[in-house]
Amino acid sequence: MRILQKYIAFFFVLVCSYHTVAQSITIDASVDSSQMRIGEQRELTVFIEYDQKGTLVLPQFGKELSKNIVIADAFAFDTVQASDKNKRKLQTSIPITCFDEGEYSFVVGPFLYGMDTVWSNPVQLSVQTVAIDSSTTLQPLKPIQVPQYSFKDYVSKILIGLAIMLVVALLIFAVWYFWKKREKKPFISKKEYTEKADVKALRELEELKSLNLCEKAEYKSFYTELTNILRAYFGEVLDIDTFEKTSDELIQEIMTSGKVPLAVIQNLQIILKEADFVKFAKHKPTVETGNLHYGLSLFCVNESKHLIERISEEK
Repeated sequence: MRILQKYIAFFFVLVCSYHTVAQSITIDASVDSSQMRIGEQRELTVFIEYDQKGTLVLPQFGKELSKNIVIADAFAFDTVQASDKNKRKLQTSIPITCFDEGEYSFVVGPFLYGMDTVWSNPVQLSVQTVAIDSSTTLQPLKPIQVPQYSFKDYVSKILIGLAIMLVVALLIFAVWYFWKKREKKPFISKKEYTEKADVKALRELEELKSLNLCEKAEYKSFYTELTNILRAYFGEVLDIDTFEKTSDELIQEIMTSGKVPLAVIQNLQIILKEADFVKFAKHKPTVETGNLHYGLSLFCVNESKHLIERISEEK
């Protein structure tokens, strides 16, 4: 009987302790949209409200918030007005992206509050590829019908074939005749080949990757070449001067054009911002960061290359 009373008392203390922690701190996480395409960016908003008498230790986030959920840019927690003067409230917006299709459920944390470990509520995110239109109903195939032909049906085709053969023979004879009459002179036909902007950019990105500059810790050279490729690509596609502009001026002009998808502009801004830190602030990134921005560069080219023919038609 005493042992049963001890277990009941222990369970009562445990429930009371959990209830106290739950009331002392609230962590609410939500995303601006629960659906996104691969490579797009979403804002994860986190609110933390807790008793000022308690001690809160924020988690150390890595490159990934959860499996395949990548933190796309830097963020910070700010203090906002709480619902109670005895409480403190923090807020942050975490830019996230994902490059793998699937249904994801993740939590933000862990947060250390006193002696307890606390997590946020689960966040649901659906990552999809380009939707395929399946509204069209497929019709059954009709049986093969064998046409009925007579000799009269072939007469016109035979005559046309003979006429074409005669013309070709006359052309061959004429070329041979004039070739014999004139001196043989070397003739070189050069057809200028202009490489498409997207093909050129993807080829140069592949060549840059083969240099393994990040693995050699040559980050300044890597980001210089990376941004030069992207500047040249968007300069040719949009017919604008990209090398005489700062990163902010370039992003502003691309946005003003109204021709480039928002996801491409957001990822391009992330790459240019990191490149400026490396080139001018002597920032030292990691190999994983370089690989991430290389993947974002491929996304920028692939997601905007469909604009090349459309913009050419508009010109």
